[in-house]
Amino acid sequence: MVLLGCSNEAGSENVPEATAENCKEENIKKIADKATREALGSRCFRRGTFEPSAAKSW
Repeated sequence: MVLLGCSNEAGSENVPEATAENCKEENIKKIADKATREALGSRCFRRGTFEPSAAKSW
């Protein structure tokens, strides 16, 4: 018995780092592989830092 699996998701080793340069729209469009392009776009969309709001005393 042989078990094979397929996935349309790009592996994390194939996706470039989400930097300011890589996240420019013209650079994302240059990526030929759709899954890799979408994975990078997703990483670029979610990049950034979390800054909690100031505490409020009502």
